Amino acid sequence: MRNQEARNIEDFIVNFKNDPTVKIPLVYNKFSGSRVLVMEWIDGIRCTDPQAIKEAGIDVEGFLTVGVSAALRQLLEFGLFHGDPHPGNVFAMRDGRIAYVDFGNVAVLSQV
Repeated sequence: MRNQEARNIEDFIVNFKNDPTVKIPLVYNKFSGSRVLVMEWIDGIRCTDPQAIKEAGIDVEGFLTVGVSAALRQLLEFGLFHGDPHPGNVFAMRDGRIAYVDFGNVAVLSQV
């Protein structure tokens, strides 16, 4: 049985499939089950450590632009957004991409 978090991740992968600035970790279904979710390792810097982001040579202004764009696309284009985007769930990757983890809290905007 697939868990909801795995389905949420798959939705995000589809939504951002053509966006080279956003990384969503793959789910390893072969090793996952109803109670365990095994995902691709994200090699990035947690946004809880802005000094490490700067020291890694990441363009902070560019990274912030990527983050704002990704958040707006979630809300305005997809209507599906990460419901818990605190700095511990968002990573700066050394190539300037933004990566999200922890898709247990995802929300959908309705058009009511």
